[in-house]
Amino acid sequence: ADLALALHQPVAHRQVGATTTGWLGRAAEQLVAAAGGVSVIAHPFTGSRGRVLDPAVVLEMVDAGLDGLEVDHRDHDDAARDLACSIVREHDLIATGSSDYHGAGKLNRLGENATSPEQFERILAASTAGGYLPPG
Repeated sequence: ADLALALHQPVAHRQVGATTTGWLGRAAEQLVAAAGGVSVIAHPFTGSRGRVLDPAVVLEMVDAGLDGLEVDHRDHDDAARDLACSIVREHDLIATGSSDYHGAGKLNRLGENATSPEQFERILAASTAGGYLPPG
């Protein structure tokens, strides 16, 4: 259960800290890869909820095999987007965007941020799970 949680939330969100993520991050990356998936950390530098993932943790996850990083998200200010973009460029990661829409009750608008078609193609290319059928 702890590992499944780690797949959904960055380890730092669980207050483990940057210096102890090594084995857990590698295990999570190995599970995602073994399932044919593509690992992307969602809104890593959002400060609006009091959670900011330390860039050192992101770099540990890159070393463990991270595939991508969410750049475009409502809770990322310009500095957070710049930081995410610089890590994406430096490590040739997939850059994603998301509206993080969960229905009524949040300010997020469906589709307000999105992943570009080029980056979506990179996700498809990186996945070995198969099973995606384009509409039509």
